[in-house]
Amino acid sequence: MEKITKSPKNCTDSELESFEKLVAEGGEVTLAGLRQRIQRAEKLVFINDGECVAVGAIKTPNSGYKAGVFEKAEVPEQSRYKYEL
Repeated sequence: MEKITKSPKNCTDSELESFEKLVAEGGEVTLAGLRQRIQRAEKLVFINDGECVAVGAIKTPNSGYKAGVFEKAEVPEQSRYKYEL
């Protein structure tokens, strides 16, 4: 297996499409604006085994989303955390 980490701006259109497709198939994210959120990530991770079989991202979440996540988790120090995996 091959692991590739890169900035979204250094990804090919094909890589971005593969990333978006796998994230969408996971069914855990809002699809509206997904491509834009992918392009704002700090780093994208691709796991290839002949083809892309898994993806991950280090991202800077928007403040509204971040506040909601921290509220649900009952964690008050959200300013300590800049990124989300």
